[in-house]
Amino acid sequence: YGTLRVHVYGSARLQDLADWCEEQSVGRCMATGREGRARDTGWVLTLSDAAYALHQRDRQTVERMMYPPREKADA
Repeated sequence: YGTLRVHVYGSARLQDLADWCEEQSVGRCMATGREGRARDTGWVLTLSDAAYALHQRDRQTVERMMYPPREKADA
């Protein structure tokens, strides 16, 4: 739990890239990209110490860091 899962269909190179991404997610903070570890926050999230401390104070800020809002396309 708490790590990236990638399912791909295609070349061996594409599968290698997906495997690398999964491996990186084990120890990389979802919010900052820095070194992190799995934390139980109600969900299992991989967070750095700083991101975890911020999550305890301001969960929404960390969620926006992990999942930035998309810019709206011009209509």
